[in-house]
Amino acid sequence: MNKNNFFKSIIISSVISFFTFIYLATPNLIKASGLSVENVYNEVNQTRIQNGQLALKKNNLLTLAAQRKAKDLITYGYWAHNNPTTGATPWKFILATGYRGRLAGENLGRDYSDTGSLIGAWLASPTHKQNLLSNRYKETGVALATGVVNGQTRTVIVQMFGEPRQLISSR
Repeated sequence: MNKNNFFKSIIISSVISFFTFIYLATPNLIKASGLSVENVYNEVNQTRIQNGQLALKKNNLLTLAAQRKAKDLITYGYWAHNNPTTGATPWKFILATGYRGRLAGENLGRDYSDTGSLIGAWLASPTHKQNLLSNRYKETGVALATGVVNGQTRTVIVQMFGEPRQLISSR
């Protein structure tokens, strides 16, 4: 083997070893691409349909409420449905957008690397499952945010649910 081929083979082996090490040492970073707002919408609706419910429609106001709640979790560094500093409840975020439904709910998730694990955890929790599969909810909004919560970098997922007010038609 000549000198040039020897060095090429060393370089190629080093590159392969480096990427193999990265893949094995950081599997959660590789899988994290599976978690996205769109994937949450899709998997929630697939789960609802599999359980005999209608798919939820995306609602811009509920999405805005979810985004604001996610930002609030990061800004104030807490992990709860109610902000312990300001007292803000999920309903405050929903009402502040102008959404006026008959019923609303919220699911939170933290540090999931893929959407399937998130949905599985929600289904394992009676109250989260109730929100996810309620036949009363017709609309939803989802947000993801990354920041410091309780002193650690976290990815938070917020899903808001709503039942719109029925429009009364005039005859």
